[in-house]
Amino acid sequence: MKHLDLAAPEQHQYVHQHVHFTPEQLKRMTDEQLDRTEAAYTMLVALEQEVASDDAQRGRVSVRGPPTAPLGPPRTRVSRDPPH
Repeated sequence: MKHLDLAAPEQHQYVHQHVHFTPEQLKRMTDEQLDRTEAAYTMLVALEQEVASDDAQRGRVSVRGPPTAPLGPPRTRVSRDPPH
């Protein structure tokens, strides 16, 4: 089994990352940064749901509870350009 050095089988480790962007930071982000933020959010939520589903199928109870969003994606793009 591949652990990617995140959770070595001989020791119990937690992998945790919390990211929070303020509304001001989101407004200052470039379109490319917003795209990367949204892609990361989407991938992490999908992975968390996949792992939770695998655990449920194996009869394991999630310690964390239901999947939660690690960071909120920009729901609508913040336009820096005035409307035409």
